[in-house]
Amino acid sequence: MSARDLFTVSGGGLLLHPQFEALARSSVHAEARSLMNALYARMGDPDGNFPADFQHDGFHSRLFELACFAYLESAGFTCRRSHRCPDFVADKGGDRVVIEATTANAPSGLGGRRRDISVRAIEDWDAAILNEKVAREFPQRVASALWKKARRRYDDLPQCVGSPLVLAVAPFFEPGSVFFTDEALVQRLYVGADDQLAFFNQPEVAGVSAVLFCNQFTVPRFLRMAGVPPGTRCRRRGLAIEDVDVDRFVGSEYSYDVGDPAAPEETWSQGVTIFENPNAHVPLASGLLPSTSRFVSRERAIFRELNGFHTLTSFMECGTDGEAGRRAP
Repeated sequence: MSARDLFTVSGGGLLLHPQFEALARSSVHAEARSLMNALYARMGDPDGNFPADFQHDGFHSRLFELACFAYLESAGFTCRRSHRCPDFVADKGGDRVVIEATTANAPSGLGGRRRDISVRAIEDWDAAILNEKVAREFPQRVASALWKKARRRYDDLPQCVGSPLVLAVAPFFEPGSVFFTDEALVQRLYVGADDQLAFFNQPEVAGVSAVLFCNQFTVPRFLRMAGVPPGTRCRRRGLAIEDVDVDRFVGSEYSYDVGDPAAPEETWSQGVTIFENPNAHVPLASGLLPSTSRFVSRERAIFRELNGFHTLTSFMECGTDGEAGRRAP
């Protein structure tokens, strides 16, 4: 039986997610919708809930899951979905990695997971609030999402035993949360904060081989990977790094027109950061999962290793000929 169309509304009158509605009616995103449907058909749907979740409360979580599948497929993995969990049992050659995808979502008291967290709704934070969010709120929300998955001990499942387990995570808890960068997670994962042990230093986390973080598995990524339609101009900008000074973290602005032959080539692994767990029972082999950034811990020091053009953040504006640019949903 063929896969359902993700954009044929179901759910018996449940409120649609505002960003799903924007995506479903956008003429600019016709090819992006086709790409999502094609990926969904190849990915499969073990529990049968994907379309309803995608259209309603689980829009961001399911979009991230779909992007994770595209990422694995583009890296040459064959994904088996014969089990309800974890999300992906991925094989390539003689190697296997198991991946569970999760997201840090909006708290229920602020409109729940149907809250519009697009850039249209970003608040104007002062420096003190922003610093607090970067240093505490963002790492804590991501760590909480990771803990919920780590406690389920997927590594003990028969389909996972002996294979590296990777928790893939993205931040979708408030407008602008996708602009928090991987660097802000280092303290929480490796060092510890607020009298708490680092995530990777917890004995219960030894079954997790690595954390995969990407704040750019969003609708605009699907738009760019599917191809911008004729007559539409899209400009992408953000912060990126291509080299790291050993004494400080350096990010620089980038900006280019999507489709420009001189622009950096975009792949599904661009903007992906792998945080390796130095205490894992089953380490993740270096390079098994592609990424443009990787954090490793050696002799109590933490290093970032880069592979090409690593986008820390990504923002896109689109407009048709003769029309001022508008933010892509």
